[in-house]
Formats: sequence, structure tokens, C-alpha cells
Amino acid sequence: MTEHGSVFRDKEGLDKASNAIQDLLSRYENVSIDYKGRRFNTDVTEALELEPLLQLAQKIVLCAAARGERGAHYREDHEEETIRTGSSTA
Repeated sequence: MTEHGSVFRDKEGLDKASNAIQDLLSRYENVSIDYKGRRFNTDVTEALELEPLLQLAQKIVLCAAARGERGAHYREDHEEETIRTGSSTA
């Protein structure tokens, strides 16, 4: 996400991020936890949190790819847009 889906991004990078996240989601299906302790088992917590975080990352990348215009981000592969100042001379 940091490399391909941050503020400065392009379609190629977003595609790479999407593919990497999809790969991680498929690998998550086989996740296992070696530590079986019942107290302070952070491995269980991290395993339970991982899938929703990957799903969120996937949605962020898909939304970023769908946004072609510039806004609070910078699409390196998108043509420069005129900044709207509120007047009709955009």
C-alpha cells in the first residue's frame, strides 16, 4: 500500500497493489497459529485482524483506481486539471 497506493499513484501501481492484496487474501485462507497459549496470545489477535485489514486495503485500492480525477491525491498518469476556484471560468 505504501509503495503503490499512497498519495502519488498511477494505474500500473494500483494494479500491482490490487494483485498483491489478492495474493495475500488467498494465502490468508491457509493461515495457522503456532503459539497455542491462552493468555496474552497476540498471534490470535493479529490473525483475526488480518483479513478485515486486507479487505479494507483491497477496497481502498479499488476506489483509488476508480477515481481518475485529482483531488486529495495525485494521479501521476492523469492529465493536469484546472483547479476550480469557485468561479465559472474553470
